[in-house]
Amino acid sequence: MEEITVSNGESESASSVSSQRAVVTLASGSLIGLSGRLFGRFFLLLYQVLLARWLGSEQYGLFSLGWTALQLSLYMGPVGIQNAVIRFATPFWKKDQAAFRRVLQQSLGLAILGSLFSGGLLFLVSPFLALFFRKPELQIVWQGVAIAVSYTHL
Repeated sequence: MEEITVSNGESESASSVSSQRAVVTLASGSLIGLSGRLFGRFFLLLYQVLLARWLGSEQYGLFSLGWTALQLSLYMGPVGIQNAVIRFATPFWKKDQAAFRRVLQQSLGLAILGSLFSGGLLFLVSPFLALFFRKPELQIVWQGVAIAVSYTHL
């Protein structure tokens, strides 16, 4: 293995230097990702505080309920379709383009149907949910969440 002399006079192998560069690249990428997440969370907090002051406590509570339901649906909504695409489309990658395209079209069709069904169902039961929470003004919030669910699951 080729020896490389580093500025402090020590001698290291080329693989050691390349692994150190990889660690530095990984650390800098992680730092950028972490700072981006912190920056985003700060603005989300600022947005929530401003929205609470603008809407008032009762309206902000309704908004928070709808926002939480939307966030929960984002986690549960895809129902593993992305994993199914990876599993069933991968064997056809670069071997059978027609079959590959068919798997992608079927999974996209299922995602569209599922999102429209879940959004439509939530839209239809929104009056009952508003009655359940004893807040008639919550119906419009649930209907807005239903519309958002239909688009976000795509």
